[in-house]
Amino acid sequence: MGMILINTRWPEELRIATIAQNKLIDIEIDYANNDRLKGNIYNARILKIETSLNAVFVDYGENRNGFLPFKEINSDYLKRNEEGKYDPSSLSIGQTLLVQVEKDERGEKGAALTTYLSVAGTYLVYMPYSNKSTAISKQADQKERSEMKQILSDLNIPEGVGVIVRTAGIGKNFNDIQWDYQALENHWKHVKEASENHPTPFLIHQESDTLTRVLRDNLKQETEKIIIDSQEGFDGVKRFLNIARPGLTDKLELHEDAKPLFDAHGIEDQIKTIFNRQVKLPSGGAIIIDTTEALTAIDVNSAKSTKGDDIESTALHTNMEAIDVLSTQLRLRDIGGIVVIDFIDMLDKKNRIKVEEHAKKKLYCDRAKIKIESISPLTGCLSLLRQRLKSSNHTVMTVKSECQLENYCFLLMRIVESTAADSLTTIIQLQTSVNVGTYLLNECRDIIQRIQNEYQTDIQIIPNSNFDMEKHELKVVKSANRIQGHSYEQKQMANVDLESRNRKRYQQPAAVQRDLYKKPAPSESGLVSRLFKNLFKKDDEKKDADKKQHHARKHNQHKNHSRNRNMQNRRRKQNYNKQRTQTEK
Repeated sequence: MGMILINTRWPEELRIATIAQNKLIDIEIDYANNDRLKGNIYNARILKIETSLNAVFVDYGENRNGFLPFKEINSDYLKRNEEGKYDPSSLSIGQTLLVQVEKDERGEKGAALTTYLSVAGTYLVYMPYSNKSTAISKQADQKERSEMKQILSDLNIPEGVGVIVRTAGIGKNFNDIQWDYQALENHWKHVKEASENHPTPFLIHQESDTLTRVLRDNLKQETEKIIIDSQEGFDGVKRFLNIARPGLTDKLELHEDAKPLFDAHGIEDQIKTIFNRQVKLPSGGAIIIDTTEALTAIDVNSAKSTKGDDIESTALHTNMEAIDVLSTQLRLRDIGGIVVIDFIDMLDKKNRIKVEEHAKKKLYCDRAKIKIESISPLTGCLSLLRQRLKSSNHTVMTVKSECQLENYCFLLMRIVESTAADSLTTIIQLQTSVNVGTYLLNECRDIIQRIQNEYQTDIQIIPNSNFDMEKHELKVVKSANRIQGHSYEQKQMANVDLESRNRKRYQQPAAVQRDLYKKPAPSESGLVSRLFKNLFKKDDEKKDADKKQHHARKHNQHKNHSRNRNMQNRRRKQNYNKQRTQTEK
């Protein structure tokens, strides 16, 4: 059970949040100037063969090189040696390969590639070069597994082709699975043909955009609502659902309230915790998260926590709370690799087992692959390995335990907007570090201008060389205490080079457009339901017309309210200037 909230109010940023019981459990953030490479399929050529690394480096487009290990090269590109085994030394420089990005570029590291390709659909993942024939999501129980195995056996999947049943496919009937399989199989044929007819390097297949991918991966039958705050986004999501998940279209809603979507559901403050090194626990304790290049260390502190009759019970209660919080933080920050959790020491072995079992239960729901070790009796630490799902461009924190510059700047702009909503505010002074101020003045000018025009407020960005990146100060000047001042101009910071931070991404269109589904998913309705639908078709059309009129009326009311508020602000300023002029005379 839960809801998916889609925030598309700013064209520069897309945020998709998944919440359950009013708690944020997943967040996806995308920017207009970022492009996700993971999942893309390219025609590539070998540039260099490194036998010492058991890998080759390949060029897959626009002077970008990727890392391709020998073990990720399928046998179609290799020749057999005298012993009859496939020999990687048979590869040659300039040889063409069809590769897929498995891991995005991260920092100075290039993308990790593979030739074992996969194409994700609504219910299945199609793998044309797989050693395993079928696999089923770990969320399925024993009965569901046996049913899905029977359905997959009826599909007559060719030898050498693998299929994974996704969580969304559990419980679907044969017609639904066959519909998705045929669409993926047909799409793969187009990808193969395009690869043979295009030069090297070339983008052959592009993964779905962030909105479609998140809905495809997170949308479940148990989802209560899908709420989006823009009409354009609402229409796009409705088109996708009508084709891929027609049974869930009635759960789609348009947020028309003047209050921002995330504020209305109380998760904006929860998102802010992602940017903090220290996250507080309900009982008064805290966890401290430090991320390095090699691993992530999480320290659990009791701080002001006093729940429990003695030290042991207090430690147990705090550790259990810490697991609830850090299991969410691991997903929100997409922390991958080695994670070491330093719990508060517990002398009783039974308590340590309770904490371990609670950790396994909470982390089982994570979509990433996780391996958990036992709590060490010597150090009191629990170690785990977690798979990283997102690319470096879509994670909130960097490997240096600092938040991404784009994330932090957009967070500041939301704070400024909520402050500007006060009708008496005339000047907002935001003092930040030089890097943040430079980014705001150059990359966020459109956002600043929109806030100034909507709320009739002057926003001043003041870079301060003494501030760290995550430090800022906000000063608000009311109309009764207006001071003289002018906002910094962009030309003062124009000599700062932002090219390394905002590289131009791959602009070449894919050879095969991702249009998997030529026809909607099969309907499960019978004769009675179809007759019922025809009888009440006119009533449904009337309801749709009334709903559109209601939306238009609400939009006009909001527009008139904004216009009246702007007129009131102008009158206040005019009266204030008149009074000030008379006083000076």
